[in-house]
Amino acid sequence: TRALTQAAWFGSSQPCPPIVQLSDNLPASFDGITSYQMDYARLGTTIAACIRQPKSKKKHHILTNCGFSWNGQCAPSHETETTLNMLILPSPSTDALKKLLPHFYRQTGIKVNLAVYPYDEVFEILSHLHLHPYYDLLRIDMACFPWFAEKTLLPLESVSPELPLLLDNFSEQLQQYFSLVNGTAWAIPFDASMQLLFYRRDLFEDATIKRMFYESTGKELTLPENFAQFDEIATFFSQRHQPKNKQRPMGTAVTLGSS
Repeated sequence: TRALTQAAWFGSSQPCPPIVQLSDNLPASFDGITSYQMDYARLGTTIAACIRQPKSKKKHHILTNCGFSWNGQCAPSHETETTLNMLILPSPSTDALKKLLPHFYRQTGIKVNLAVYPYDEVFEILSHLHLHPYYDLLRIDMACFPWFAEKTLLPLESVSPELPLLLDNFSEQLQQYFSLVNGTAWAIPFDASMQLLFYRRDLFEDATIKRMFYESTGKELTLPENFAQFDEIATFFSQRHQPKNKQRPMGTAVTLGSS
């Protein structure tokens, strides 16, 4: 495909003729190139299943492909351009989103401006959103989502009846954490959220502290594997906190904002 487009670009004054190609599941990236998507992943999975079950009576497998269904169509030019302003936190996913916006514009004719601010500034803007009426879309942390949802956002259904249907792709647990507040859908999950847990090894290996924890809980002091264990260990240390004593710190702390 690349050789054909280059030959047309350098060797002809006419536009490159339409090209139809066999490809994987990625849609065509350029105008004039139509991809018939072959589902190679599904083909490989089916072959592996046949190898694991050699005695299967089924001799032939006919698989369907995505075909032409994923080929994006460029939006026609508009006399008046539609623009959306999005308030968003700095992150690798924000950098990735920036790279996708030109393709989104080609498909929809909608221009998206990203206003990237650190967490503490985003929190301040959301707290006084009436002073910033020009934001159409918000990307906020799930920790403050329940607080701001009903105060600052529109229910998805009021924007478009089809928007809540996107949540069918997520489990009920994810919907509760990332989308729903009081049974109403306000947001759509954007990317995975993760944090790093650091601990003081000297405290977890301290014989005196380990004995105190065992006498208090009847359990060995080990690294937590779930939030229930995390809360129990944090409570144990917090109850024995002694100011200015490095061996008796608070049970837990979290970094907020840009600190």
